[in-house]
Formats: sequence, structure tokens, C-alpha cells
Amino acid sequence: MAMWAASALASAAVTYTATDLADTVPGQDQWRYTYTISAPLPLFHSVNLLFSPLLYADLAVSGSSTGLSPVVSQPDTLLPADGQLTVTATTGIPIGATETVDLDFIWLGGGVPGSQPYELLDDGFSIIEPSPRLTRLAGSLSIPEPASLGLLALGLLLLPSRRHAASRQSE
Repeated sequence: MAMWAASALASAAVTYTATDLADTVPGQDQWRYTYTISAPLPLFHSVNLLFSPLLYADLAVSGSSTGLSPVVSQPDTLLPADGQLTVTATTGIPIGATETVDLDFIWLGGGVPGSQPYELLDDGFSIIEPSPRLTRLAGSLSIPEPASLGLLALGLLLLPSRRHAASRQSE
């Protein structure tokens, strides 16, 4: 229990790899996500991955680590409602450990499927963090958003003009 208390400020992260599978039905683009859930994720806490009904169909778990219990609900275009993959830690994932789950699906979008939003849930299925997170491609680095870089550059460009204005006021 002390291990979980020490990591109260840390939370699980989800990375993925996307694999293009052989298409068994003409016109259907079959893919597999392999998710890696990084610790800490306490016993009976969950990760809830969300899938737009406009981009995903026929979600199916094709494998998972023994410490995870995955449950799938399909996206519904009539409601519209996101599909979900809820993965619950049945043994808890301690710091330094990872667990994996494979999800096969039909990709309805163009190009290559990308990141998905996810939520972290406690053992009562309440959302732990209010804002949704995005899965990261395995092996990718966290890169600042272009808008953030633009704001930083703008601030640096305006800095000399502010100095110039301040020096004119002191004269």
C-alpha cells in the first residue's frame, strides 16, 4: 500500500503501436493497436480508451497480459456514442512495470489511425483526472504544440521592443 501512496501524484500512461493487418473482407481496413500501460495503476483502477463511431468499427480484444481485464463496448453511429475499451488492473501495476492489451478494429478513416483519448478511473469507476489524455505512439517523444512555440517566439520578438520603449520613457 505504501508503494501506491508514494506515487499518488504519478499516474498511469498509455502508449500504442499500430499494425496494419491483412484485410479479410474487401473494403474493410483491418488494424491492431497494442497498448502498453505504464505504472502506477493500483488494483481495480482502470483505463478507459475512447473510439469515435466515425473512425472505428468492430472493436475486438485479441490478447492481454494476465494482470488486466479488458471489456469492449462498440461505437454506435446511431446515438452517436463512442466505443470503449475499459482495461482494469486485476493485480495492480507497480512502478517500473507495464501491462499490454491488443485491440483489433476496422479503421474507417483515411490514412493511418492515430492517438485516442483515454481516462483514468478509480476502483469505483469515477474519473480520476478531469481532462482526457491522449495515447502516445510508442517510442515517440513529447513535443511542444506548434501554438506554444509560436507564442514563445512572439514573446522573444517583442522583448527588444519593450526594452526600447522602456528606455525612451526614462529619457
